[in-house]
Amino acid sequence: MERRVPVRTCIGCRTRKSKMELVRIAGRKPDMNDKDLTLVIDSDAGMDGRGVYLCKSMECFDRALKYKQFIRAFGTTVSDEQFVSLRHDFEKRMGENSEKR
Repeated sequence: MERRVPVRTCIGCRTRKSKMELVRIAGRKPDMNDKDLTLVIDSDAGMDGRGVYLCKSMECFDRALKYKQFIRAFGTTVSDEQFVSLRHDFEKRMGENSEKR
């Protein structure tokens, strides 16, 4: 029996790919009463809460940012500092992935 592979859509380029080919970004609230949302890279795609997927490219990250896909997906505003921090982490992750090849 063939096992089904989960498929997700990149919020940057709208391409459907295997979940393993994408990076998950999770939105977490530090405190239940807090309205601020912290965006983090979910390395093993196991964090609770809402998440979105991106291709492993800075182009998709930048496109998602430009078209406000993070804000649309999480239903809340996200500070510029959060985006800067997330972009830095994403860029670092992409650098690590290219070194492994």
